[in-house]
Amino acid sequence: MAYATASDLPPELKSLITKELIMDSHWNPASWSSLAMVWRESWNDIRAARFMTVRFLRTDAMPSRLERLLALVSSANTIVSCIKTIEMGHPRCYGIHEAWFGEREILPRLAVLVSLSKNLKTMKLYCLSPHSTRTIPEGLPALTDVLRASQIEHLLIGEYTFISPGWLVYYLSMFPRIKKLTLMDLSFALRARDPRPEPDAPTRTIEPNRWLRSLRIFSNGDGEMQFLEAIMQRDIFPNIACLDYSHTMQSRPSFSENFLPAMRHFLPYTSSTLVSLTFPELNHCFFSAKEERPFEFPPLLKDFRTTLDLPFRDRKCIHLLASSILNSHISHMSLLVRYTDKVLERLPSLNNALRALDDVLASKIDHLVWEGRCGVDSEMGNDAYEERAKQLDEWLFSDAFPKVNKKFFADMPKVAVSNVLEKGRNGSRIHKNVMVFNSVAGAV
Repeated sequence: MAYATASDLPPELKSLITKELIMDSHWNPASWSSLAMVWRESWNDIRAARFMTVRFLRTDAMPSRLERLLALVSSANTIVSCIKTIEMGHPRCYGIHEAWFGEREILPRLAVLVSLSKNLKTMKLYCLSPHSTRTIPEGLPALTDVLRASQIEHLLIGEYTFISPGWLVYYLSMFPRIKKLTLMDLSFALRARDPRPEPDAPTRTIEPNRWLRSLRIFSNGDGEMQFLEAIMQRDIFPNIACLDYSHTMQSRPSFSENFLPAMRHFLPYTSSTLVSLTFPELNHCFFSAKEERPFEFPPLLKDFRTTLDLPFRDRKCIHLLASSILNSHISHMSLLVRYTDKVLERLPSLNNALRALDDVLASKIDHLVWEGRCGVDSEMGNDAYEERAKQLDEWLFSDAFPKVNKKFFADMPKVAVSNVLEKGRNGSRIHKNVMVFNSVAGAV
């Protein structure tokens, strides 16, 4: 009696299984070859997965790897249609910048690859100083023409160093059709280390990119504030609908003293387009007397995300958050609340501010996505740790945010269950208990 084997499965089912295995991030891609030997039907799916993202990490290996890929593409032209993302440079160079952008053997080959990749949608550029020679790199004009003719929709720039925001704007003009721009760990410090006069950015006319809808900036230094100013002055992104101003997960945020005034200046620029806004922890901002006044959020803004640390500095950020929401049209909000034992010590000074925020959230917000992160001293035993976390959670909902609890969490358990996502009619809630050391108890 013959038994059916995996090879006897219908082709449609084999294709579904193959795609599911490819999507499983825990499955080693090196095993794809073994699967291909068993199922010939999986070849197309595996080829598409292998070449969906092509990465060139090391500068010294870029020319030869680009040459080999171009040779492979010329003999198997179906491969190039699989390329959706190109990554250049290593995303974890930690400030060690390599001038691969100025290598004469790299840019021409990259230009050819981009021109052949008709389905290319994302480009990620890491770890370099494109103007380290203080001139436009040789081979850049040809690459510029190819990039300007491409259909790239998402550009990510990480671990870059630019002389000035003007130079950054110049390089961004090479991507006139991007819909999403992500900037990570930028630096404009090169001019501070170089005694020579700053060279002017090329004077080429830069046309506004009316396609761009999403701008994500994962750092908050003075250079980033200057970049926002350059956006307004040159009106290069007039249709920003989603602004995400956050920080990377690798380190605590470092804020420019100009963050609050810069955002007050920039938000009116987006007054007719912005519908979604993500703010970093306002606890880390520098407050002057005039900066306690509310933000004037754009009238179309409906979705707002931010983080609140309890306690960290003082109650000014809570008042700023509450008063800004009160004067807005926000209906959907995502709030990450981080708190520790120390919040109970500061409770008398926080009571009025928390009560005002509780009132505003309950009266203005229609749908609330809440994430609580409770930090408890790591020196406690397990039983004491669990009990202390439970006390803090009960305090949070019964004393600090009773109106929020009644409106958004009434159809959920009285006390949140750790690491369980609970959904209700007007929102969702998840809580995570985290052990912390005394030295970092204020930064869960």
